Amino acid sequence: MDFSTADLTRAFLVTAGAGLATVIGGLLVLFSRKSNARLLAFGLAFASGAMVYVSLTEIFTKSVDSFSMAYGDEDIGFA
Repeated sequence: MDFSTADLTRAFLVTAGAGLATVIGGLLVLFSRKSNARLLAFGLAFASGAMVYVSLTEIFTKSVDSFSMAYGDEDIGFA
């Protein structure tokens, strides 16, 4: 599989951005003077929404494809 330099650069930048966001978020929590329940609730809601999105768009699609390959293209179990 050949990868172009542009693809590798884009992948590196996205990965570096995700890592940098984690570091910035950790520093914000580390240097905050007092706990903020509202900010914690917002952060947990955002994280749970991101996980639901990933589950429904990535994992579910791959599972449907694998199921179809194993058992044929019949719509077994789908309304």
